[in-house]
Amino acid sequence: MLATIVHRGPDGAGVWQKGRVAFGHRRLSILDLSEASGQPMVTADGTGVLVYNGEIYNFRDLRRELEHDGVQFRSSGDTEVLLQALHLGPRRYDRAAGWDVCIRLFRRSGGHPLARKALLAHPRMNRRINRYAIARWLAAFEGGSGRMLFEGIDELEPGSMWKITQQGIEKRRYFQALTAVDVERLVASSSQDPTHFVTEFKDLLRESVKARNMRRPPDNKAWAQPPKPA
Repeated sequence: MLATIVHRGPDGAGVWQKGRVAFGHRRLSILDLSEASGQPMVTADGTGVLVYNGEIYNFRDLRRELEHDGVQFRSSGDTEVLLQALHLGPRRYDRAAGWDVCIRLFRRSGGHPLARKALLAHPRMNRRINRYAIARWLAAFEGGSGRMLFEGIDELEPGSMWKITQQGIEKRRYFQALTAVDVERLVASSSQDPTHFVTEFKDLLRESVKARNMRRPPDNKAWAQPPKPA
């Protein structure tokens, strides 16, 4: 399965397995190029494990908060920041509740051909087309129904979380855009001077670009902060 996506992760590979659960990862090194940021990443005590594909642009700020709480890091990338944040937060609840295996998925595949290609490489995976998913996509170009184009493959919908235990799978929605809207703030802001929002937007855009505009130094060993604007 990992061999089918080697072109997307040519810098390394890793596998973690416990009981019936297995994680596989192909690595494309971007931030921390050392082996310390290899995945699947496991905590020092062996009770937390993470496979992650994404970017946390404010991970340095989050790391400082965790370090203030006494967390010690072995790598300089963003993956360990996410792992430690999960391990010290909701993970405590899982152990207290007696979860045998807990898996958190934060980004759905979205029906991407890459995901299907790896899944279909499994010897027990069938290749029967899901007619309902095909009809839904053709009728409204709409995905996100929880069903992928092949039967037997479920996708994690946006803002959702699965917990997998020996008893089964608990599915929960933790974020919905409509319920997250701060109505009182919108009403209060309607009376403000529009130029205030222009200034605020410029500040937010500047900070956003700054967080994403990282550059690699000549020694190729770490990533440096972007230059300060003139």
